[in-house]
Amino acid sequence: MPYRNVNGMLICPVPEDIGLSPQEIEKIVTHTANTMRYRALEQIRNDTIRGKKAERAIETYLRENFNGQICYLSYDEIRTDDFRKHAPFDGLIFRASTPAETVHNLVQAVNTEIENGEVYGSISTELRNKMVDNGVFTFEIKSSSLKAQKGDTRYITKDYKGVREGIQRNDADYAAIVNNIFNQWEFFIFPHHLRNVNNAGSIIDIYSFSEYAMWVWQNRAEYAGITDYFQFLNRMIRAEFDNASEIQTRLYFDDRTNEIYIPGYIMKKFFFIGTPTITRMPGEISGNVLYFTRSIAHCGNSFAFLPADDALWNYRRDQTYQRLYPVEDILRCPRCGMPVQETNDSYFCPNNCGMNLNFLFGYRLSKNEIFNLLTGNKVQYSYKEQRKTAYPSIRFNFYRETNQYVWGNSYNE
Repeated sequence: MPYRNVNGMLICPVPEDIGLSPQEIEKIVTHTANTMRYRALEQIRNDTIRGKKAERAIETYLRENFNGQICYLSYDEIRTDDFRKHAPFDGLIFRASTPAETVHNLVQAVNTEIENGEVYGSISTELRNKMVDNGVFTFEIKSSSLKAQKGDTRYITKDYKGVREGIQRNDADYAAIVNNIFNQWEFFIFPHHLRNVNNAGSIIDIYSFSEYAMWVWQNRAEYAGITDYFQFLNRMIRAEFDNASEIQTRLYFDDRTNEIYIPGYIMKKFFFIGTPTITRMPGEISGNVLYFTRSIAHCGNSFAFLPADDALWNYRRDQTYQRLYPVEDILRCPRCGMPVQETNDSYFCPNNCGMNLNFLFGYRLSKNEIFNLLTGNKVQYSYKEQRKTAYPSIRFNFYRETNQYVWGNSYNE
């Protein structure tokens, strides 16, 4: 299958063959956990088929370009549950040099846990960690459509900015779409402790990581009795990290040209090094679902360089645990985890992460207030006789073309 490489992003036709029969698709549709609101059976079916096409695009690229170096095993190839449980991951990625017996034993352990586990279909963190320690990485694929307004033929929406009218793409058109995806889209994973904020008929008021953490602390039984916030936060972040698949990607369908854009992949650790960013996606279907997000432009790696990714193939969990969202009493950068340096008038990250803190809408922040924001907490302050609340947030700065630490969701009280 032909693949175009534009600045590290792969572009290919949408595969027709997904490797599954209509009967197998129907089993998946029937037993898929519907955690989105208002998602009808037909929508689940369409999403399932699209997801399988996205997986086939990546699987084919790896096989055609890295055969003999990198192996990919789809979960559909190894599962033994007759498609009756939710899949715990989309596939496994490992080096071809990994002993076949090791892979076989791990696959057998996955199927045993699925068979003996809950109806939903999940595997233990112990098994996930054992797989990582043996160089076998769980892989998850998300997919989205490039957005265009209904009836729009002028390409005025952000995903098609700079693209000519019509469906015939030239090099400049592809470059424009690639740039738009890099600058405006994010990788995401679902939180472990709470996915849908539509709980028992009511909407939980969660719009930031600090609010998510407080909800978990107050409502999840496994944290009952913990009175120290940092002790709780350490355990919670560890649980979020351990229960996520090791490699994440997100593909984009251009429905106008029937093509897929593959921007690369991200290791799960980058969602939890520095202050995690959590948000709720817009839209009727997914608007009440929470997501951890990270910028594609600043956290992604091209699949074209997968065999040479030393950070992946030499990955060590023990070293990563030390870099997860810091909970000790020290000022650290929310993006990279480096200790923040102090000057006479500001606090900044020496690693050039775009984090430089001093004033908040004319109000000078104290060291204690900055510490609270850097550790995911709210800060209340008064300015010009108005009481306000600030939340920590990481946002992409379109003017400076970089991720920056900013004060988000500030409002009058």
